[in-house]
Amino acid sequence: MTKKIVVVGIAGAALIGGTAAYAYPPNVSMSATAVGTPDSTDGSDLAVTVRDSNPACDIRIDVNEVKYTVAAGHPTTFTETFEIKSERGRHTVQVKTVGCAGHDKEHAKAQFTLLKPHIDTKSSVKKNRSFTVTVKDFPANSQFSVVATYTGKGPAQQPQGAGGTTNSKGLGKVTLKLPATGDWGLHAVGGSQSATDTVHVK
Repeated sequence: MTKKIVVVGIAGAALIGGTAAYAYPPNVSMSATAVGTPDSTDGSDLAVTVRDSNPACDIRIDVNEVKYTVAAGHPTTFTETFEIKSERGRHTVQVKTVGCAGHDKEHAKAQFTLLKPHIDTKSSVKKNRSFTVTVKDFPANSQFSVVATYTGKGPAQQPQGAGGTTNSKGLGKVTLKLPATGDWGLHAVGGSQSATDTVHVK
């Protein structure tokens, strides 16, 4: 699996097949929404909520490499949670009824975006020389902080930190200056998101 991804936002639920005339309940089309959160592994837990479905039909949920079936007998509205691999970008959940005869077949979809909060900076910098640390895929228009902690073999050093505010795309920048040679661990925090990296000072 790839690194942990955070799912952010729902880009709407839309009907892509079936007709309300044969829907269950009558004249109400089946719909779906999806939201995900990081799990304890390197994947994400995706929760898919299906509304106005036919309890007499199996429900097939397809997203990325996962195909998940909910057996008939489910409520008209229900939520199923399962793990998906973490792939940054926009994704679509396909939902359809199976095992139904004739015009009882319905299709719906929901779109969501997977983001990967991370730090972007140089791998090596010079002692007491300013450099830029960029955070990406953090909460938009929100405050964040970056703290550098010395992990080198020299004398203990005071942590160095700076803070800022991300833009509408969840990107933010701060400037740091580190006073000792060796490795420093970077830890960025913004809202419920965080990321780590390492920089070497020479």
